[in-house]
Amino acid sequence: MFRPPADSIIFDLDGTLWDASPTSAIAWSKVAANLGIDVSIDESSIKKVSGLPFDKCVDVLFGSHAQKIPDLKSLLDESERDEVLHRGGRFYDGMLDGLRELSKGISSFLSAIARTGTSTLFLNIPVFEMFFKIRFVLVRQIARRVKTLRRS
Repeated sequence: MFRPPADSIIFDLDGTLWDASPTSAIAWSKVAANLGIDVSIDESSIKKVSGLPFDKCVDVLFGSHAQKIPDLKSLLDESERDEVLHRGGRFYDGMLDGLRELSKGISSFLSAIARTGTSTLFLNIPVFEMFFKIRFVLVRQIARRVKTLRRS
């Protein structure tokens, strides 16, 4: 059995362990339809903006509507959270087997979540509780801690 030299791992969930692009596309399309916005949001359009900051994703995919509709970003965020809780994401091939193997030697799993407010979202997805004692931290919190340690 593989025994890692550490007791914890920090990594991102979306785009690392699973792909939530189809789920995000469903959520964002629902919001667009409800608001009467004529944009086409599908898995490929979500993948084209993946990795960009949330606000930039909205600006790219919704164009001028992002400025015209003040609540658009919060509606998209809320809809995406609901859909992720309902549908989850698609784990990459072999990822669940890899998590199962890692969990044999790791007692903690820290997922770095970039958007504030989404950190508790993944606590409600049971598959992660099967493998790890889960603790979530924000990327900003990690960065602040690293800066503090460097100053010491």
